[in-house]
Parts: sequence; C-alpha cells; structure tokens
Amino acid sequence: MNYCDIMRPVITKTLFMQMLMVGLLLGLSIVYVFFFADLWTAIATINLFIAYVFESFPFCYICNQLENDASTLSQAIFQSNWIDASPRYKSTLIYFMHHVQKPIEFNAGGIFSLNVNTNVRMAKLAFSVVTIVDQMNLADKMS
Repeated sequence: MNYCDIMRPVITKTLFMQMLMVGLLLGLSIVYVFFFADLWTAIATINLFIAYVFESFPFCYICNQLENDASTLSQAIFQSNWIDASPRYKSTLIYFMHHVQKPIEFNAGGIFSLNVNTNVRMAKLAFSVVTIVDQMNLADKMS
C-alpha cells in the first residue's frame, strides 16, 4: 500500500501526458497509412504504430498485475491458518484485511485507469479517428 501511495503522485501526470501523446500519434499514423502513404512508408508507419502500442504496454501491464495481486492477496491471507494463530497475528491480520479492502488503482491524470484494457482502447481509438476522418472527408480536404 505504501509503495502504491508513493508511486501514484509520480506517475499520474506523467502517464497522462504519455498516454495522450501515444493516442494522438496512433491516430495520426493510422490516418497517414490509410490516406496518404505508399506501400513502403505504410509498412514503416505500421511498424511505428506497433512500437507506439508497445511503448505504453509494459506500464499498463504492471499496473494491471499490481491490481490483481492486491485483490488476491486478501484471499490468500484469509486462507492462512489464522484460527490457531496468536492474538497478535489475528489483530495484524484484521488490520491488514481492513486496508486491503480498498482496491488499488492507478489513474492517468485522474481521468482513466491504467491497465491492459486502456492500452487496447487507445489502439481502438486510433481506428475511430480514421473513421471520423473518412466520414467527414478530411483526407480529401487536406490533400
């Protein structure tokens, strides 16, 4: 819990800006591939798209793992041999289980949570940008 409390203020603004920039770059790269690129630049841009997705994936994955570990930790402690334990162990166990009931979440800028689903949604958002550009004929207006 202390580890997460120390990490939370450090990463919230930084990761919000990183996710914002990655989402913007994903959208622009896909628009470029669909509307302006020839074969070789499309291949290079698709590789860049994959690199952008993998840039944010490790941190989203680690945040997801920390959330899962915290949720399963209370179950693991409850399944310990606490019935025959000393009173000090039981009081510590109650204190710990009380604090574990609050879920651990990491947010980017307080707007969206950081997990693997967020990473997938960012990639989906890039394709939504392509749909908007196509529906509004913005690519024709830009060329």
